[in-house]
Amino acid sequence: MTAVATTQIAGRGRGSNVWIAPPGTLIFSTVIKHPISLTQSSPVVFVQYLAALATVLGVKGYEPGYAALPVKIKWPNDVYALDPAADTKVHSSERTKYVKIGGILVNSSYSGGDYNLVAGVGVNVANVSPTTSLNAMAKAQGLPPFQMEKLLASILTCFERIYNEFCREGWSKNLESQYYKEWLHKYDLYNH
Repeated sequence: MTAVATTQIAGRGRGSNVWIAPPGTLIFSTVIKHPISLTQSSPVVFVQYLAALATVLGVKGYEPGYAALPVKIKWPNDVYALDPAADTKVHSSERTKYVKIGGILVNSSYSGGDYNLVAGVGVNVANVSPTTSLNAMAKAQGLPPFQMEKLLASILTCFERIYNEFCREGWSKNLESQYYKEWLHKYDLYNH
């Protein structure tokens, strides 16, 4: 089950952080029943990584031409994008021109032999401030703006595919490879 909202005024972030989402933000929560029998092979803690990966892959798989959008996962639960308005002379590395455009928070409880997970996702689609938006990035590359419902469908389709793979195979080499391919920290991993 997935619930979608148009605005959010009392959302939660990690710790005591508050999340406010005005119109123009894709915000949704998806409920998952994760069987306790999978906790050894497919631990619940990885679901936030799956949700982040699905969000990035859903943006890039939106339709042809969007795969090149510079959207990345910032560990553990954020989505960052290369700001098309960033002044390249001010920043010391390309990585510092990435700004937060979304986040994921997964809450869990246990009942009746299952973990009940609620994966909350928020992505800035149309608001140019306080950072940037998916539509600003699309416009910079000559692409049409995102349609919220179509983007939601793309993200959820990716999430279903990778969650099912995760349930069958755990945190496999394939999922790990996909995750690191979309990881913002990749620069730090290979250059230090």
